[in-house]
Amino acid sequence: MNPKNKTGLCRSCGMRKLNADPEFAEAHRERMRKLHADPEFAEAHRERASERMRKLHADPEFAEAHRERMRKLHADPEFAEAHRERMRKLHAERRDRFTGDLTATQLEKFQTYQSLGYSMPEARAVVLREGAAA
Repeated sequence: MNPKNKTGLCRSCGMRKLNADPEFAEAHRERMRKLHADPEFAEAHRERASERMRKLHADPEFAEAHRERMRKLHADPEFAEAHRERMRKLHAERRDRFTGDLTATQLEKFQTYQSLGYSMPEARAVVLREGAAA
């Protein structure tokens, strides 16, 4: 063990012990909030996390274990209902972000483009382009 180790525990066990302390956990959350307020840091962090997940999912054993964990999790009716509710809420917020300032006519066109398979940003762009051309 490293001579600087004060816990006498491995890194994983030491962090688990630290995170069990509510004061430490709150201080850590606050530090992360401050760090993520910087767009450069947030983008770099997102990239690192995405790259790590890409590498992990490239491993067939990890990918299969992950699929199995997700199957079990989604089989729990309590989780499944909470997940559906979260997804409904997120979708409504996203839809409102893309349609909040559209007129009734534009909203109708937006929904038509959505039904044709356009994504929300694409449908919005087409509707606004048509409105600007008219």
